[in-house]
This record gives sequence, C-alpha cells and structure tokens, in this order.
Amino acid sequence: RKTPRTDTRGLIRGSETAALPPAKTFNGPQRPPVSRLFEVSIWRFFRLLTDWWVGAVRLVTPLYVAPFYLPLLAALWAFGLRLVIALAMFAAGLAPRLSTMQSG
Repeated sequence: RKTPRTDTRGLIRGSETAALPPAKTFNGPQRPPVSRLFEVSIWRFFRLLTDWWVGAVRLVTPLYVAPFYLPLLAALWAFGLRLVIALAMFAAGLAPRLSTMQSG
C-alpha cells in the first residue's frame, strides 16, 4: 500500500485539506527581566522567615523522614497548631462569634 505524497504546502495530492498551522500560545504581557540579585534576596528573606520553623519541626520529626519533605511537614504542623489554638480560644470564649452583634 502506498502512502499519499504531499506537496510543499502540506497538501495531500488530490485532496483539498490543508495541514493546520502550528498553534500560537499567548504568554501574557512581556515583562522586563528581573535581576538575579533581586531573586536571590527574595529567596534569602523567605529562608530567614521559615528556617526557624523548619528547624523546630526537624526536632520533633523522626530522622527517617527525608529533608525534602520537611517544609511540607512544617506547613502541616503550623496548620495543626493554628487549629488547636483556635479551638482553645473558642472554648475559652475569646474567639469572635458568627452571630450578629447587638447595637447598644
């Protein structure tokens, strides 16, 4: 069985269907490049804010957990701590209620 031959325009000889052009993507407005020093300083500030918490989580996490997973565990511990504090505040009556406030 012979395969159909195509001409230079992508048309199969003897047919009227043309090959579709490649799709163009829209990447949004073009921005000027950000300097490497700016990116590094943002990363260093982020590490300054989070390294102490990740270090604290390392102390309570078993050693067989890979360091790659420590930021994820730190986020889970932070969420759990926030939940415990919120429940304690609700139990003590220190948290705001969802009911409407009475005008006085």
